[in-house]
Amino acid sequence: MVDVANKYIVKIEDYDSKGNGVSHIDDLVVFVPNTIVGEIVEICIEKVNKNFLRGRVNEVLSVSESRVLPICEIYEKCGGCNIQHMNYKEQIRFKESKIINTLNKIGDIRNIKMEKFYAMSIPYEYRNKVQVPFGLSDSGVKAGFYEKNTHNIINMDFCHIQFHEGNDIVKETREYIKKK
Repeated sequence: MVDVANKYIVKIEDYDSKGNGVSHIDDLVVFVPNTIVGEIVEICIEKVNKNFLRGRVNEVLSVSESRVLPICEIYEKCGGCNIQHMNYKEQIRFKESKIINTLNKIGDIRNIKMEKFYAMSIPYEYRNKVQVPFGLSDSGVKAGFYEKNTHNIINMDFCHIQFHEGNDIVKETREYIKKK
């Protein structure tokens, strides 16, 4: 029986469709954000569901060579992206696997061989759809992305994965609202 008061040491076996690490405790799947396949991590359980668990990393005991420091200063809080802790080679591996798994599960298509994955020379500014919530706070107008698993807006001035014109639009819209 899983106890939320305990700490557990798990090895990350795979990724879910959102890039969270996947492991097992007592035959239950546990999803662990900000981990990489092969890492051994100490976690505590944040959520117990009938069919799965959600864990939070206390300490990475065995660090993957694919781990990098995210370029974004609000990465840990922001829900706008979730794989910046992986180097680009690992991000591509995750995305290829996601495509194959989706085709297997939804399309019942098996034995897929990817001939070529077209990687970017610079793995930033690729998101071409900007959907940024705006709100008011005690400190003024907020614009950014929602904090992970909430509707709290994380104020941001620049997003590394959206195209730079999108960042300009957010800044100009925020300034326009401040003037009103």
